[in-house]
Amino acid sequence: MASGFFNVGSGLLTINFSCIPTPPGPGSGDGNIHADPLFVDTHGPDDVIGTQDDDLHLTAGSPGINTGSNYAPDLPAEDLERNPRIRQCRVDMRACESPYPSSLFDACNSNGSDDTCDVYDAVSADCNENHVPDECDLVDGNSVDCNTNGWPDECEPPALLTAAVPADQSSFWRSANNVIRLTFGADITVPEPGQVRIQEMLPDGAFGPDMSANGFTFTVEDVVEGAWESFGGQGDAIVSFVSPAADALVQPASAPTGAADSSPGRQPWVESPSDSLSPERATDSSPGRQPWVTEALGNSSPGGATEVIPHPRILKIQENGPVLTHRTWIAVRNLGGIGGWTGVGPFEVQYVVQVGDVNNDGKVLANDLSAVFPKIPTNPAGDQERADVNGDGKVLANDLSAVFPRIPSPPVPKPSGH
Repeated sequence: MASGFFNVGSGLLTINFSCIPTPPGPGSGDGNIHADPLFVDTHGPDDVIGTQDDDLHLTAGSPGINTGSNYAPDLPAEDLERNPRIRQCRVDMRACESPYPSSLFDACNSNGSDDTCDVYDAVSADCNENHVPDECDLVDGNSVDCNTNGWPDECEPPALLTAAVPADQSSFWRSANNVIRLTFGADITVPEPGQVRIQEMLPDGAFGPDMSANGFTFTVEDVVEGAWESFGGQGDAIVSFVSPAADALVQPASAPTGAADSSPGRQPWVESPSDSLSPERATDSSPGRQPWVTEALGNSSPGGATEVIPHPRILKIQENGPVLTHRTWIAVRNLGGIGGWTGVGPFEVQYVVQVGDVNNDGKVLANDLSAVFPKIPTNPAGDQERADVNGDGKVLANDLSAVFPRIPSPPVPKPSGH
């Protein structure tokens, strides 16, 4: 325990892990407390403070129990009374260890161990450094977990990249207006300029200047989770799905007349030209091409539909016009740390710019022309439609003209060091 500050020459002694007056003055370091230490008897039999008969042992409930530092310099194995210097998991602030548990003793996780010890021994996480296990903060209401992922909101883990469209190592095939979608495992916000870099990959592991602020637009789209969906009369299921407004529509053979599925496989039925063609029990969850979700009469959905919950987890990067150079390699990356994208883990995805690579095989040959022909005419075309080579949102004869002058374009070797 400390009663004040001590002058040491012209400097100031920094005090750590001690009980000091409130408010703390200059020199206050880490781990200090500012509460009554609850000594047994500060006056002693002579009723005078500061004499030899004062009993400065810590009583039960003292905030000085289990709140010292095990990393104090030259910490002995025994205290002044030849008892173990550390009786529980952590040293007390007093020179003599107390037999009592910490004043914060609790076992909110029902493991029989003092929660303070769980934190100190790294049995439990304590991301907000309040000496209480994170899981207990949530149970006790000290912290909030809005997205129910088990982490206090004040110390969310970084959002990690989970998917990229086009996929990592694929090609950018358009002469202009290429689009990238990066999906993350947690909610995100639009990065500040320069936090996500778009750079040409150069030899020896080097990178060219960042192009992200000149010719690219960054927006965030939602992942929609938890909707009950109808699959062509086959019953309902609860799944997670992505339904960006620009998804291309395809007409699978199993689709009811007039209905469209937003992509092959188990994607939700979406609004058709006639609302009367939707299932009787379904409604459109939002205007346009959003999924049909059941309301009061869902088959396998308990009590009808569940809430459709949007999560902002998709970063859409739009090239505005022709920015990227044919036959180059491009990296899209977040370095993390200072200057990186706040709240998002480091990542790097790499693409080769092969204008006209419609079939995504890394080269441009006559078979890429053959991949365009069957799609003519398509208007509008989705922003991931590879037959739209000139990036005008349609597939027409002029897309053939965008491919032809680049034939042949062999594979582009990745620069060394990458």
